[in-house]
Amino acid sequence: MYDPPRRFSRRDFLIIGLVLLAGALVVAILGAILYPAFQSAHWSAMQTHCVSNIKQLGQGTQIYTEDYDGHYPLAMTADSRTGAWRVGLFRDGSDLGEFPHDWRSSQDEVRWNENLTHWANAIYAYVGNYGYYSCPASPARDRTDRGVDPADYANPNVRPRNVSYTYNGFLHMFPKSGIVEPAELPVLWEGLGQTGIIGFGLHNPALRCTTLDEPCIYRPGGPPCGLMFGSAERYSNPGGSYWVHSKGQNWKMADTHAKWRRIGANIANKGTSLSSPGPPCTDWRVDPFTGYNDEGYAAWYWSDGCHAWLFRPNYDFSD
Repeated sequence: MYDPPRRFSRRDFLIIGLVLLAGALVVAILGAILYPAFQSAHWSAMQTHCVSNIKQLGQGTQIYTEDYDGHYPLAMTADSRTGAWRVGLFRDGSDLGEFPHDWRSSQDEVRWNENLTHWANAIYAYVGNYGYYSCPASPARDRTDRGVDPADYANPNVRPRNVSYTYNGFLHMFPKSGIVEPAELPVLWEGLGQTGIIGFGLHNPALRCTTLDEPCIYRPGGPPCGLMFGSAERYSNPGGSYWVHSKGQNWKMADTHAKWRRIGANIANKGTSLSSPGPPCTDWRVDPFTGYNDEGYAAWYWSDGCHAWLFRPNYDFSD
């Protein structure tokens, strides 16, 4: 017997609509519940990836010291033409260490060869992977705002690489045997904040070395004394929030381990410029900066009057 197709009534369409609406609400509710978990898992995976990268760079640095009589690589390069050190101040693009050494077409072979001694290039032979220099949590940016010729980026000799990590500049040519607490002294850290630099490797803190005729090596109390840059916008370019991973960042120590470190546990909300230091509000034993705003930016650091406190190779961290 043939049964004609059943026609849907308004009531049927209403029921279907309610079922679809209920389904959409269930999906939305589950999404709202699960999204924070997914987001947390995403950032946790990114942090693990980035700590693995900095550990690889640290291992390359350690092997370098074994090949060079126990001395750490150079944080800055020597300018043979002027007889001065390129301190590598973040505000001056002409002073930075290029990575890779020969990517800038505006430079010549003399500068390219000098760049080979810079820490990022010096350890590459032991690292063997440009990807280890970059953390995906830190967006990359160029240096055209600080004097680097845009034509270098437009027509590079080789591809410039992003570098998210900074080197402890107090280890510039420093002997490994002079480190008092290898398990506590940072060799590499996310000292740019949540930012990477395309084509340059930076060091933070730095030694204020000038002429090549004077020794350029860390000495307690100096000379030379050091300097350190923060990420507050009026003091640092580029600067990102120092809360790179869950209000902290990854550090590689002078022994064999890397770890996440909480920074800015206490904040001083003075606006993003942090134009005056104000009273210190952080723990000087574990935090490099004296205060942060509520976005994780910092400008002022703990010092012994000459050098940034936590980066001194001779520091006994049990004091």
